[in-house]
Amino acid sequence: MNKTKLSLLLITIIILISVVFFFTNKNKPAESSLGSDPLNTTYTIEGLKVNLVDGIAEQAIPSSQSKVVTRVFGSPYFGDMNEDGVKDAVVFLTQSGGGSGIFYYVAVSINKEEKYTGLDVAFLGDRIAPQNIQIKDGVAIVNYAERKADEPMTARPSVGVSKYLVVENNLLKDVGAFSQGDLIFS
Repeated sequence: MNKTKLSLLLITIIILISVVFFFTNKNKPAESSLGSDPLNTTYTIEGLKVNLVDGIAEQAIPSSQSKVVTRVFGSPYFGDMNEDGVKDAVVFLTQSGGGSGIFYYVAVSINKEEKYTGLDVAFLGDRIAPQNIQIKDGVAIVNYAERKADEPMTARPSVGVSKYLVVENNLLKDVGAFSQGDLIFS
């Protein structure tokens, strides 16, 4: 085999190895980036771990061509949720897949030594209208609009809701909701 053929063979092998490596690792978060910020961390949604990479995760639905897609909606809001003097993050998450619903959650990621750890999330609703997030004295105040109880899912969300969440023993706890004049404690 002459040098030209050997060089072409080596280049072809290197390209094939690179392509295989790229396609087998493209959906895996880099260990060094996981936990680097709230867009690159793991959250628990209804008992399942979801690894976000750049604010998005896709998971195959068994026996289906559809995927469950989880993504950050808007930007993270930073503030101290566990009263340790370090800014943690609160984000809206959406999850959809296969059906017409878009399910909204609120998620907290705790910042410990520059590594973010996502907690279990709190469900907000299906096809709601997220507004904003605030953190005051360790309480996340999540504002959004939802439909009236008797309205169909096609109705535009028009009822303002403020949900109050705290972190206790590394768990996200819903401590109440305020809905257009009524204070409701869960």
